Amino acid sequence: MPAALNSTERFWGRSMIRSRKLCGWIISKTNMQHFPRLLHLNNILSLKFFTMKSVKSGFLNGVNLLIGALLAVLGFGASCERFARVEYGTPSAKFIVSGQVKSAETNLPIQNVRVIMKNDTTYTNAAGEYEVEDRAGMPITSTYSLKFRDIRDGSLKQYSDLDTAIEFKNPVFTGGDNHWYSGETEKDFDVKLKAKK
Repeated sequence: MPAALNSTERFWGRSMIRSRKLCGWIISKTNMQHFPRLLHLNNILSLKFFTMKSVKSGFLNGVNLLIGALLAVLGFGASCERFARVEYGTPSAKFIVSGQVKSAETNLPIQNVRVIMKNDTTYTNAAGEYEVEDRAGMPITSTYSLKFRDIRDGSLKQYSDLDTAIEFKNPVFTGGDNHWYSGETEKDFDVKLKAKK
């Protein structure tokens, strides 16, 4: 069973049938030795030399060949760097904040104060010292919020909480690996907590 034809193929098919009939009628009424071109046209039309399917597939084959050639040329052109090193990663740096927490009234160090900076939490030691860090910071000017909390419960809580910020402006890094890791930078930040009233 022949495949169904779309409207364009039906139109061209009918046109070719009409042309063959017309040429056949003219040929039958004339002496063909005087009209060799007409005979040649009839032969071409009877062979169905140009069908829509062959025109479409020829066009698509040409387009595919052109696209393939362009991709090959552009692909080789993009890989012409001689000693390119492939690296995957994100620039990073370590920001360290350290200091001492003291009482604003007595100027004595305060132990067991919770210090929070981004994803790091620590507690002050007996000397009131702490150190927090961000290991995955971007190596640019950065601001971090610091939270200081007296962790004693209820009536034992002696100091008010403190929320503050520290800025690393144009930081200088040391110990980088000359690739993605820029190194570390450190700031001292001493704090005095007020007594709770």
